[in-house]
Amino acid sequence: MQVEIARHALDRVPLSIIFDDSTVLVNLNYFFMRDRNLVDGENRRWQDVPVVHPESFVREFAEWCLEHGVRGKYSVVPCPAALGRIDEGLPLFSKAQQESWLQMCREVITPAFDITPEMITHTVVVDPKTCKPMESGIWEQYDWNNLPVDQEELVIDYITTACQILENVGLTPEGVTSPGGFGNPLDFYAKVVGIAVREVTGNPTPYFFKRISTDGPVETPVWYADREVGTAVGEIIATTGDWTGSWTGYGEVSVDKYITADLQGGCLPAT
Repeated sequence: MQVEIARHALDRVPLSIIFDDSTVLVNLNYFFMRDRNLVDGENRRWQDVPVVHPESFVREFAEWCLEHGVRGKYSVVPCPAALGRIDEGLPLFSKAQQESWLQMCREVITPAFDITPEMITHTVVVDPKTCKPMESGIWEQYDWNNLPVDQEELVIDYITTACQILENVGLTPEGVTSPGGFGNPLDFYAKVVGIAVREVTGNPTPYFFKRISTDGPVETPVWYADREVGTAVGEIIATTGDWTGSWTGYGEVSVDKYITADLQGGCLPAT
C-alpha cells in the first residue's frame, strides 16, 4: 500500500470519492435488478438501464480525476452477476474490448484509486472454485449478510478468490468492499479479510468498507492489530447515504445532502 500525506494549498481537507459496484464494461445494475426481480417479485425497471458503461466514458472521468487530484477507492467486481470471471473473459465482449478496458484501468484509475473487489459477483453466492452459482441460489448481500462462521475456510476461500481474480489482471487489491450488507459479524469478517487479502498480496494492513454512519463524526476502527509483526485490518466507515439515485438509479437525487450551494450545509461541511 502506498501512503502519503496530502495537504491542500489552502490547508483544507482533501476530498476523495468512493466508487462501488463498478467492473469491466458491465453495468451491474442491469443484471442485478433483472435477476433479483425473479427472487423477490419486485418490478424494478431493469430494461431501461444500459447494459454497458463504455470505456470512453470511464476513461474521460478517470482522466478528469487525475487532472484535478481526485483520489479514492474503485471497486472492480471480479465475476459480475456470475456472467464470467474477468481474468477469463466475459462472454458479452471480445477479448480486445476487455483488455482495452483493463489497460485503461491500470493506466488512469490505479494511479489515483485503490482497487478492491466487491466480493465475487455482487449478486449470487458462487462456488469459489468454479465461480458457478450455488444450487441454493443464495445471494451475497442478503443471505451472507450474516456469514457462515462455522465455515470459516469457505469464507476465506471466497474472499481470496475475489482478490486473486483482480491480481491476475494486474489490479492488485488493497482491501475489499462489502456488496450490500455482506459481512457480519464484524469481528469474524475482519479476521477473514485479513487472512484472505494477505494470502494474495502479502499486504500486512488491508482494509474493508462495510458500514455507513450519517450521524456526525465516525470512528476509525482497527481490527486485530499486532505491533510485533506489523499487521492489522482497517475499517473505513462511509459518512454519506446513497443520494445519487440509490443503487437502482431511480431513487432520491439530492446534491444538497452532500453540500449546499452556499457551501455551508450538507454532510461535507459538517465533517
